[in-house]
Amino acid sequence: MTNKLRKILLGLPSDESSNSGISVRGVAPPAPAPPDGVSSVFQDRQWDSKAVEQFLNSLQGDKLRVLDFTAACQENMDTILALGHKPVPDDFLYMLDECFGGTGDFFENQKIVERQDKFMQMCLQYDDWTFDGALVWDSLVYLTPELMAMTLDHLFGLLRPGALLLATFHTGSNGGKVPAFTYRMEGRKKLRLTPRGERRAGGAAMSISDIEKLFTRFSSVKFFGPREGLREVIVKR
Repeated sequence: MTNKLRKILLGLPSDESSNSGISVRGVAPPAPAPPDGVSSVFQDRQWDSKAVEQFLNSLQGDKLRVLDFTAACQENMDTILALGHKPVPDDFLYMLDECFGGTGDFFENQKIVERQDKFMQMCLQYDDWTFDGALVWDSLVYLTPELMAMTLDHLFGLLRPGALLLATFHTGSNGGKVPAFTYRMEGRKKLRLTPRGERRAGGAAMSISDIEKLFTRFSSVKFFGPREGLREVIVKR
């Protein structure tokens, strides 16, 4: 997500050109299709999501601003616009790869103070209390604990009091890797996950207790039953 598109969506003047796209660095290509009758983590997944339903129902008001970490996903934008609100897509993973990819280890690079500073200066540059909700999905999984804490502290400031944050966490990993998806809301209840290969996770799968500790600054955490290796979480600012 570029600063230009971000400023357009927020109604701010733009001062730079756009060259955005979804980064694929660190993402393994999709595996070949499995034999008939065999399920695969690389197939689309779709289900009725109580977390999505609760999140969207919480948007009570007119023209509320919703931050979405799934970049410019048309389905998500259409769903939010249909409710009379303003979607603000932000390509969080693109910025993450820009700041910590390249030479060296991706997660070791996240520990370098200069790179951390660059990331915090480039990513999520909005005023405090800008958003009435945030769709974070599984983006936190790809951060080291230190950078995760910094990001959540920043997100806390961006959300208005009472706003909800929706996140997903993987319940397991395959050699430190987890399936990466584009998260697409299809209406007020349906969620479709389109595979984008695999990415390395920042650590072991987080337990319920780990997730609760992660959001200690927030007022409440609600868990939804795990489904196909993912656990949906709603957090209240």
